[in-house]
Amino acid sequence: MKENIALTLALAVATATVAFAQQSSADQPADRAQALVLGVYHMANRGHDIYNMHADDVLAPKRQAEIAQLIEVLKRFNPTKIAVEADLFSPTNPTTNERPKQYADYLAGKHELSRDEVEQIGFRLAKELGHKTVYPVNADYDFPYQRLVDYAKANGRSRRLQS
Repeated sequence: MKENIALTLALAVATATVAFAQQSSADQPADRAQALVLGVYHMANRGHDIYNMHADDVLAPKRQAEIAQLIEVLKRFNPTKIAVEADLFSPTNPTTNERPKQYADYLAGKHELSRDEVEQIGFRLAKELGHKTVYPVNADYDFPYQRLVDYAKANGRSRRLQS
């Protein structure tokens, strides 16, 4: 059930973002940039999340087909830059440049995609769109878990949150 909540949340964010980004040009100035933010669960699940979802293997043929469908949908937005999650806690952190290097290696055929969502979605999308690089980003904050619990209680959904 928690898988459904996480997936529903990710899809809701993606849907709302796409809907917002697709507002007519009459609603937005012509020179205003559009952004699409996609949130997904950690497909490689390293056990570092508040809730560590158990999901089937993203390398399985069924999941690979679903990821391919997602890439086709995302390509319609036609992003000019793709930002991917990376550890940026320090400007001297070697992982700041790790993602673009991994992507360059992937383009050169020297890196096979792992289970990581950055690679499965971000790298694939960037490659299919002919992008030369990806851009590492991160936002470090505490997830407002108690607010989620309070909302679930106030709306009669505590049981679903706990399942």
